[in-house]
Amino acid sequence: MKTHAIIFLMLMIGFNALAQTSKTTSKPKTKTTVSKSTKTRQTTTKTQQSAAIPDDAYYFKDNNNKTASISTAYKTIVVTGDGNHIDIGDGNGVIFVKGKNNDINMKTADYIEVTGDGNFVSWEASKSPTGKPVILDKGGYNNVGKRASGALNKSDN
Repeated sequence: MKTHAIIFLMLMIGFNALAQTSKTTSKPKTKTTVSKSTKTRQTTTKTQQSAAIPDDAYYFKDNNNKTASISTAYKTIVVTGDGNHIDIGDGNGVIFVKGKNNDINMKTADYIEVTGDGNFVSWEASKSPTGKPVILDKGGYNNVGKRASGALNKSDN
């Protein structure tokens, strides 16, 4: 029985040594290709630039967890307040969300830019040719998307 164990141990050492030498002695496989002409193609990356906020924009600056409805008289709205629930009527196409933890529902949207954190921004329709607004989310933990009928608000979750 001892002889079987010694033979087995010697075979294992021999196989291990053989495996180690085959790893170190094998040459890496390389493939050499020769091309007759070299073509380079320049690629460009599209990055969406922030839109400028117009002078006649409406600023919503409340920080007191308020519920508000904003009329359709303003084409551009800037939300700098925190923790609010805001319903925006039809006709507003551009919104900038710089505050935190806001729940914003828009009827129509063509451009949405979010630089704050933890915001919930939904839109129902867009007048843009693609049927979707341009969305720029530069903040963190934001949820921006199309609102389905009967969808919950952030506070309902």
